[in-house]
Amino acid sequence: MRIGSDSWKYLLISAAAKLGIAVDSSQAEQFALYANELILWNRKINLTSVTAPDEIALKHFVDSLAPLQFIPSAVRILDIGSGAGFPGIPMKILTPSLDMTLVDASRKRVSFQLNVIRILRLPQIKALHIRAEDLAHKAERQSCFDVIITRAVTSITHSIKLARPLLAANGTLIMLKGRAQTVRGEIQKYLNDLPQSAAPEALYPQIEKIYALPYLGDERTIVCCRNNGS
Repeated sequence: MRIGSDSWKYLLISAAAKLGIAVDSSQAEQFALYANELILWNRKINLTSVTAPDEIALKHFVDSLAPLQFIPSAVRILDIGSGAGFPGIPMKILTPSLDMTLVDASRKRVSFQLNVIRILRLPQIKALHIRAEDLAHKAERQSCFDVIITRAVTSITHSIKLARPLLAANGTLIMLKGRAQTVRGEIQKYLNDLPQSAAPEALYPQIEKIYALPYLGDERTIVCCRNNGS
């Protein structure tokens, strides 16, 4: 299978449809451009170990689109540890009205993100070379984002620690994780470690959805924390 071929685009479109997500032909073309840049840059810098065309379509692109059902169409989103742009750039391709900010600690990966943003001519999206911990020290970014998303970045406990100072009141932290059994263990550890005097505004993670990645069957879990505090 070749990236951008009819069979590749059909795989992408049909797999997304199985998750209730509509990808049109022009968006599939954008994903093909993205995938080709990923392969080209990956020869020089370490972006991903997933390089088979079908796996790029499914494991990177379709998997990145799964949380869209939990996200309103016009909100401020922060993608922490976005790496090669996942899930933020795929989400932006599908929902152009999102105000997207990508952050990553690797300058080379951010350079790749900026290249893809330029090639795809995506509006209202920024890629910043900065750690989330450092972003939280910027006053204009504190309690700024309606949605914060992480994908296979770190533990639930650490994701919450990174996101808490950046998450707006009534905002949502979305964590894209793997097998549900492992996720339940992470959630329990986080809850066990919370002090009994935890403030009412503490974030409490809940499993929102467990699904199988189309055509591959890999189990995925979406975990959400809603910020009910100020």
